[in-house]
Amino acid sequence: MKTLLTPRWALALLLVLAAVTACILLGRWQFHRYEAKAEAVATIERNYDAAPVDPAGPLPSPTSALRAEDDYTQVTMTGQYRSEDTLFVRNRTRASQVGFLQLVPFTDGERTLLVVRGWVPAAKVESTPAGSPPLPDGTVTLTAHLRPTEPRLGRAQTDGQVQSINVPDVQGQTGPLPGVMTGAYGTMISEDPSAPPADASAPLMPVERPETDTGPHLSYAFQWWVFAAFFPVGFVVAARRAVLDERDARAESGDPDAEAADGSRTDGPSARSAGAKRPRRRLSDEDEEDMLVTGEGL
Repeated sequence: MKTLLTPRWALALLLVLAAVTACILLGRWQFHRYEAKAEAVATIERNYDAAPVDPAGPLPSPTSALRAEDDYTQVTMTGQYRSEDTLFVRNRTRASQVGFLQLVPFTDGERTLLVVRGWVPAAKVESTPAGSPPLPDGTVTLTAHLRPTEPRLGRAQTDGQVQSINVPDVQGQTGPLPGVMTGAYGTMISEDPSAPPADASAPLMPVERPETDTGPHLSYAFQWWVFAAFFPVGFVVAARRAVLDERDARAESGDPDAEAADGSRTDGPSARSAGAKRPRRRLSDEDEEDMLVTGEGL
């Protein structure tokens, strides 16, 4: 046991405790990420295909923030697009291709909702959209999913483009919008009547359905917790081996304490019974024949 009382083993124990603590915390972090993802997936599955409601339900006032449980809620409004205020949101990916989102304010006369109509590919040469898909004329009945507005990135804005979907950035390009909803924007599901077909070089692609996979976070959490159990088991195995090696070394050197310890393990009834003469195994017929042939049985 003297081996385990050295600074080397004390340091090893501290390292094991630190590793176990780190693994437990990393496992908890991954588990919390799983819980957050699972809650978001449950919200999508509950709201995405539900019947549309008036925006006043999830957004009682224009300045109301969209609650997490109302994310992807379907809403319907009747009004008009403000085509003169059409903008494009930069650096948005669809099917691994970088392009733009077409963002247009939609108003019913009292309220204004920023609406993403879809995704547009980028031009081949300049950092601009390949085109501006046409909007439906006149009064339109819009159905859209509500999403929380995005944070401001604080980057310089390009004329006709924004970096993120938030009211200050948009109104910096369009000017004041009447009754604009500041806590959410919409992603278009349908329009009635529909817009004229877009040019083939600048198609308007619908916003992709969100993923509902919770990812590997739960399995990662259990892996970290398994690692947390591995370190103390490894420490105990290594410590036991060190104690046995120390005892064997002392026994070889003639240390009476080590010999006494060894004797206490081997001089008991079990050791005596193990050392007793075992009965001779009965020979098989084949063995007897072999002995007769070789003369060993004579």
